[in-house]
Amino acid sequence: MSERAFIKNVAGRMRVRIVRAGLDANDYGLPPGDVIFDSEAADGLPVLVSGSFVVGNDLDDWTIASWGNLGYKPFFVWTWTRQGGTSNTFALSSNQALFVGARPDRLNGWFAQLDYPITIKYAVFRRPL
Repeated sequence: MSERAFIKNVAGRMRVRIVRAGLDANDYGLPPGDVIFDSEAADGLPVLVSGSFVVGNDLDDWTIASWGNLGYKPFFVWTWTRQGGTSNTFALSSNQALFVGARPDRLNGWFAQLDYPITIKYAVFRRPL
């Protein structure tokens, strides 16, 4: 079965690839016009690290992932879900915190007084913010 998109390990590196509808992202012979995004493309966003992290209690400046110092803060994306996959949008009160930030050598987070557990999913790219 063909996949229009994937996030997986290819040749020892995490790769994100999305192609036009009806095509297979696993077909590396597709012309550039059929590839919407490929993290391994020269002008793309190569993935430095990606994964998920379960938060079960309040954490202050917690390291989610780390790598060698890049000399810059890398571009990253993240999302979260509550236990059971419920919505990741809600209003925070003044005593609650949900924050993820990048440093040159790590991705870190602050979590306070949330409805635990929550799962953080992230991808950090080899490009500066």
